[in-house]
Amino acid sequence: MKSAHVSPVSQRNPDDFLTNERSNSFVGTEEYIAPEIIRGDVHEFAIDRWALGVLCYEMLYGTTPFKGKNRIETFQKILLSQSEFFGKPNPLTDLIRKLLEKGPHAPPRVSKRRLRD
Repeated sequence: MKSAHVSPVSQRNPDDFLTNERSNSFVGTEEYIAPEIIRGDVHEFAIDRWALGVLCYEMLYGTTPFKGKNRIETFQKILLSQSEFFGKPNPLTDLIRKLLEKGPHAPPRVSKRRLRD
């Protein structure tokens, strides 16, 4: 019988996640990859907001907002297209739209009051 030993690839200090640490790694499912990563820009943990926006969009509509026929087309859509929303605007589509704003300086502006709504 063989046994498997699982160990973390790297040890990271949890405090690293609370700083403004930046990375230029390229990891993830292509439809969820933020524009900054495709461009090869240095990026922050804010790219997780982008992935959350894609996930919420997929949960709402059953497909991702920038799906292409292949990786190149998907990346072109992520870089050049705007996400399409169907039906009447509502708080969820407003949030998704903010999460999918492009660029490193476009984090969602959500107030504490708005989060309670």
